[in-house]
Amino acid sequence: VQSAEIGFSRRWDVSNRVRNTISNTLSGMVTLIPDISLRASLSEGFVPLTAAAIAPSTVTTNSNVTITDPRRGNVATVTQIPTYITGGNPLLRTEFSRSKNFGVILKPRFLTGLSIAVDYREIVRRDTPSSPALADVLNFPQDYEGRLERAAPAAADIANGYAGAITKIDLSRINLASVWQNRFEYRINYRLPLPT
Repeated sequence: VQSAEIGFSRRWDVSNRVRNTISNTLSGMVTLIPDISLRASLSEGFVPLTAAAIAPSTVTTNSNVTITDPRRGNVATVTQIPTYITGGNPLLRTEFSRSKNFGVILKPRFLTGLSIAVDYREIVRRDTPSSPALADVLNFPQDYEGRLERAAPAAADIANGYAGAITKIDLSRINLASVWQNRFEYRINYRLPLPT
């Protein structure tokens, strides 16, 4: 091992509208030989919520909405919804993300000026604020507890094999459970010295 580096940083974010947040980054790099270096980092961060995201929800009564209800014929129809909720949500939590990075840097001595870097990055975000799509709430109500309510099916509904009419739809913002992504990054640089 020729050299080793380690670094740590911390950031404070203060807001008068959401909770204060602290973000940390830990990084390190080891040079095994002049040609090869290994590096890694771990970062944690928060995304402050906007004023619109945490604003009170808008509740509309007897709103006419075009919906395609998979449990009532699956045909697009204009339906009167007794309680229709959209907009922000004061109970939203701040989005948290964690990023892991592992990489290798190659600087072959036989080709001065060439640098090749390959990195693997993994990012996980939790509690990402988002407005649920109407189609998702209708098709996957089990994933949106409390966001869709129905009346008891009438006799005609039972005869047609339909569920009860919708009495409430809530499309105000929610925190998604988690979102993740993985990716590889490649960079090739060649520094050509110019004659003096």
